[in-house]
Amino acid sequence: GLCLNIASFDDVPQVLRGDPLRLGQVLINLGNNAVKFTREGEIDISVRLAGQKGQRARLCFSVQDTGIGMSLQEQARLFQSFSQLDNDITRQYEGSGLGLAISKKLVHMMGGEIAVDSEPGKGSCFYFTLDFETGKHEKLPEKQTGATVSTGSVPGLKGKKLEGKKILLVEDNAFNSELATILLRRKNLIVYHAGNGREALDFLHSKSVDCVLMDIQMPVMDGYTACREIRDRLQLKDLPVIAMTANVMKHDIEKSMDAGMNDHIGKPLHEDEIFSTLIKWMVPG
Repeated sequence: GLCLNIASFDDVPQVLRGDPLRLGQVLINLGNNAVKFTREGEIDISVRLAGQKGQRARLCFSVQDTGIGMSLQEQARLFQSFSQLDNDITRQYEGSGLGLAISKKLVHMMGGEIAVDSEPGKGSCFYFTLDFETGKHEKLPEKQTGATVSTGSVPGLKGKKLEGKKILLVEDNAFNSELATILLRRKNLIVYHAGNGREALDFLHSKSVDCVLMDIQMPVMDGYTACREIRDRLQLKDLPVIAMTANVMKHDIEKSMDAGMNDHIGKPLHEDEIFSTLIKWMVPG
């Protein structure tokens, strides 16, 4: 099997100012790459403080795997757009060059540097450094949207009522699925998995859950089609279905609602947003 470990060292400042969307995309790309090249073993994602001066902190992020590794020649051309590692073992893994090229560009846009250490047969470690402005915890103004507060803010209240609830997580990306599962199980939710819309329908035909977290872009059957089938063919009109997608423009959200979904969670996933949304739809009152 494959084990995913995530760690933040104690010296990392709690409040930072940066670009969470770009940072999240880089980590997702590197995580996806690690999953593709690691059939079994471990993937370690970590962040540590590399230096601090005044209100500026330099952090080092790393994604290390126990996969097949790479030669020096392969490392040299690794971040070229659309390139593929040229050996028989890795031809089955598509799109790695593009994802890493995008990651390199995003890191550079944030003023950082990215590199890799690897050895054939012993795995790879991708790491990058970024500078952040540090800050202090501030009480944010209460949103006037009627959204329920997150479980992280009010432990033991409504968040406690999520324990034991059944979630069907519909996600074709193994790395994204693993991250979401870790977050959900922290709150003692029971998580079932489907790799596409068709698998989700097959599951719901014979089993019941309390909520569906639905990715949008998937092979075989996308999230929009699956949700329409859930509402029309399976007649599950009251089952909460929540979209998960990086597309957060107004028309994207409207498209999800038109397909019969109840709500929308943006990617990269954020713990507070996930649980405030789940509480909104799964905890009465």
